[in-house]
Amino acid sequence: MTNEALATLEVLSGGARGAVAALDPARPCLVGSSRKCLLRLRDPGVAFVHACVRWQQGAFVVEDLRSPRGTFVNGERLPRNGSRLLHPGDRLGFGDEVEARFALGAVVPRGPRAEPSSPGHRAPAPEGDALRAERDALRAERDALRAERDALRAELAQAQRALRVREAAANDLGAKLAEVVAALTAAEEDGERLREALRARGVDPDADP
Repeated sequence: MTNEALATLEVLSGGARGAVAALDPARPCLVGSSRKCLLRLRDPGVAFVHACVRWQQGAFVVEDLRSPRGTFVNGERLPRNGSRLLHPGDRLGFGDEVEARFALGAVVPRGPRAEPSSPGHRAPAPEGDALRAERDALRAERDALRAERDALRAELAQAQRALRVREAAANDLGAKLAEVVAALTAAEEDGERLREALRARGVDPDADP
């Protein structure tokens, strides 16, 4: 039999404060708002499938699953889809409001893993859950981008309608201005004809009355 260290994630803040997730080296721990996540967090800023804590080469690591608000270790944000080796006491952040503490617990004995029953059979890799989680995260990101696209389209349509209203108002103002200019031109022409008539009668139109 072999011994594998059991670790925990204790939620320190947010709606799930006080919750503790036991980490199993044989099973990745998904973190997010989805029901299938071992550590389910419903706080704003936590993605559907936000991150994954898994066993890798004799230690636990945390991996960001392309979360929009980010995964943090001791205040430092991981690159999107990046991972970080965890040490006892590390504080993990998920989004803006949720913080959890990583700790090592008791050592739990585990039997050797069963060998494949047939030469062509392969045991499922623990990373399979993480890959499926990443797929779900990509789908959630796609849906969020589609929603943002639709919102931008609606905003653009509203701006175009406002522009058309302003163009119509500008056209009306231009038409009124043209009318005023035409009236002013006609008045100037009438004034010039009056001046010519006065000159024809021997009256200086510019003389004081």
